[in-house]
Amino acid sequence: MKNTKIILEAVVVIAVVMALVLPGSAVFTNNGLVNDKYCPNKSTHATLSAINKMQPEMSPLLNGDDYLVSWDNPDEDDRNPKVTGNPEGEIVLVYEATRDVLTQEIPMVYSNDFGETWTLQFLLNSAEYDGSGILQSPDIKYCPAREDYIFDAIDPFETDYHIWLTWIQSPMAETTEIPIWRMEWNEAIDYTHAATTFVGEWLLMLNIDTKEGYELIDAPALAFYYYDWELEDAFHPVDIDPEWCAGTYFDGQSVLQTAPASYPEMATGQNRIFMVMETYNETQDISKISYKATYADLDPESDTFLFINGGGPGGMDIHADIEVWPFQQYIAEDATDPDISASGSIVAVVYASGGDVKCKASNNDGDTFSETTVATGAGYPCVYVAGSRIYVAYVESEDLYLTFSDNLGQSWDTPVRINDEDESVAEEPGTADLGEYGIVWTDTRDAQYDIYFEYKKLSPGSPPGAPDIDAPASTPCDSPVTVTFTADDPDDDQVKYHIDWGDGNTETTDLSPSGQGKAVSHTYECTDGEYDALIKAYAEDANGLIGPENTKSITVPRNKAKVYELFDIFPNLFRILSLIFG
Repeated sequence: MKNTKIILEAVVVIAVVMALVLPGSAVFTNNGLVNDKYCPNKSTHATLSAINKMQPEMSPLLNGDDYLVSWDNPDEDDRNPKVTGNPEGEIVLVYEATRDVLTQEIPMVYSNDFGETWTLQFLLNSAEYDGSGILQSPDIKYCPAREDYIFDAIDPFETDYHIWLTWIQSPMAETTEIPIWRMEWNEAIDYTHAATTFVGEWLLMLNIDTKEGYELIDAPALAFYYYDWELEDAFHPVDIDPEWCAGTYFDGQSVLQTAPASYPEMATGQNRIFMVMETYNETQDISKISYKATYADLDPESDTFLFINGGGPGGMDIHADIEVWPFQQYIAEDATDPDISASGSIVAVVYASGGDVKCKASNNDGDTFSETTVATGAGYPCVYVAGSRIYVAYVESEDLYLTFSDNLGQSWDTPVRINDEDESVAEEPGTADLGEYGIVWTDTRDAQYDIYFEYKKLSPGSPPGAPDIDAPASTPCDSPVTVTFTADDPDDDQVKYHIDWGDGNTETTDLSPSGQGKAVSHTYECTDGEYDALIKAYAEDANGLIGPENTKSITVPRNKAKVYELFDIFPNLFRILSLIFG
């Protein structure tokens, strides 16, 4: 019930004059005293200046494409990485850096050279803000509507203000200062995990905590925030419009028993917002994967408007209140370590179950799901959806593998091992994360826990174009001829060429960069007469997508070249032969 969840502790009266342009180009203006509702949290904020310091002694490993990310932490533990990036190719990572038993910081690092070098831009340490010095469970995502990065994390041992939020203007490399927004839920203790996503320009902050006096142990709580850079302030929906919903909620467990919960993850598709979490069932002694979804609709005139005030059971906010989100279920039984990603109307959930990695995928906003097995004898999965392609990474025997599916998981491509050092990947929840520009993971190759990254452009999967075939008009037989094949891949994937030489011989090249010519030699056999060979070729990218075919004809003369060469050398030879033979 809403009145059992909203704690009347402090009246927040905000006098602002503001105009906010929200998605759909609808402008909402708010004047005067607007917040006549009570939000069950309190907050404070400060600022943090950029460090802008390149990682010392940073160089690519000689044995592959694994790049060390861990910032100046050679003898300590780094874990739980998250990766995101902006459309210009800036890659951003956050992770837990444990300096000692009393200090666990969150470095925010970026790379503009495909992950080869990393710069520490911000270093979050809660002790600098009268916190415990321990920060955990970081999550970061790029928000296209704002052109900002959004971030949250947990200080589990803080007396007040356990949740850390911030907005970082993109590109991070040019950002000199960020707001550190700290909050806590009233009467909440034992904060453990956090996750974030966005809808339009709004940040959604999900955390797991325990509510004293409510018998809600390790239960999820959700808040909606809009940050205004000019006002340097954050607002709930009701602060924007008094007719909108409150924007902060506890899950009272009346619809789905999600508590005790752990390892929450969130994603936003075209039409819906999604969340998953691991839920332990003490009676059955198993973990389940709890799934919830609501509408990503920011049109106030719509029946599915996210911020409708009330309308749910007991007056709950029907689409915003996490407790009564309109779509919720246990998406998997006896399962652990969930992750979720969405693109358009496609949503994919991965998890470990029975020693296997499984995926449930949907192409109708989660109305129905189909389940497939991604890998056997594996665990600790993560997922990223790009267009209609679903990428899944997982750990098997301490090695990290990446695969993908273009048909909602009905078949999976041959997995590719990521880590160059054998058996070097930590087998633990949150060990890996996928983003548009690659994969990040916790690595143990130096007898400690470090963060490594490998660049891979995870794209919707467009095939390469038809190759250009650069060949001479004719070629002597029994002599090598060099033909150059060049195809462009729209995703900048490497390509290989499948060639039919037109004489019964075929071959396939190795991979080469998109747009870079591949020179291949071939020798045509001599015959009694001249003939034309039709060269056919098509390109295949590194993800197995095949492009259209192109052709080029090449003439192969019969073996008379040496006789004609004599006439060129001896121009009177024909006259002499005529006199001899009449």
